[in-house]
Formats: sequence, C-alpha cells, structure tokens
Amino acid sequence: MDNMQKSKRSRTVIQILCTLSLFLLFAICSLLLISISASNYKGLLGDNNDNFNANTSLRYVSTKLHSYDMTNGINIETISGVKCISLTQSSENEIYNTLIYYHNGYLYELYASKDFDFQPGNGEKLMKVNNFSFDILNNNAIALHADNARSEKISTVVYLRCAKPEEVR
Repeated sequence: MDNMQKSKRSRTVIQILCTLSLFLLFAICSLLLISISASNYKGLLGDNNDNFNANTSLRYVSTKLHSYDMTNGINIETISGVKCISLTQSSENEIYNTLIYYHNGYLYELYASKDFDFQPGNGEKLMKVNNFSFDILNNNAIALHADNARSEKISTVVYLRCAKPEEVR
C-alpha cells in the first residue's frame, strides 16, 4: 500500500507541475503579446499624429486662401530667401499682409503691416510639419504640398474665384 500511495502522490505532484508549467507558459505568451501590441499601437499613434499635422496644415492654408479670395488678395513672395504666401487686406487706410511660410520644420503665420521688416522665424508657429510647399498653377489655382510621417507628399489644390495670384520676387 505504501508504494501505491507514493505512486499516487508522485502522479499528483507531476499533474500539479504540468498544470503550473502550462499556466506559466500561458502567462509568458500573454505578456509577450501585450508587449508587441503596445509597441505597434505607439507606432500607429505617432504616424497618425504626423499625418494629422500634414493634413491640418493643408486645410488651414486652404481655408485662409479662400477667405482672402479677392482681387489682389493673394500673392506668392520670396522675402529674405523664404517663399511665402502673402495675403493682403486693407484696413483703415493701411495695407496689412498675412504671411504664411515654412521655416525650420514649422508652418508660420505672421500678420503685419506691408512695410514690416520680415525675418524668418517671425510670427506665430502654427504647427510642426515635415515639409510644406506651394506653387501657382496656370488655371487660377494654388497647389499646396505637405509631407507626412513617412515623407510621402500629400497635396491639395485650391481653386480661386477672384484672386489672380502672381509670384512676386
């Protein structure tokens, strides 16, 4: 009988060890899966944020262009070596410009009088973008381009009704 009890006890210990080892294997696999999922989620959030900034910059400038769509309201100027969208507005017998430009990884906006001494970096930092550029198209339109997180170019074209944009040097 003693051998039989030892045999039962050893089977019980082996069964418990097998159960615990399966539980430990399950716990390790679960932690590994959670770790991989968290890493992928962080990557997706980062890309999503960069894509959001690129798309938002295009939408913001597009809205600004539409709001200044009037005769002599929109020009492209190169000032101090920086290519700017110049949005002109008259107020109380003075002419004011809103300059939108890309400099050192940021999209800037500067609202100032026409004779303001512009220096790159002046104005309000709107948002961080990888790259931002714009071109005048022949059909009374301006093409806006921004790069997303993977340096893929995202573009939009703004068609103007009244303004006839010109590139001023």
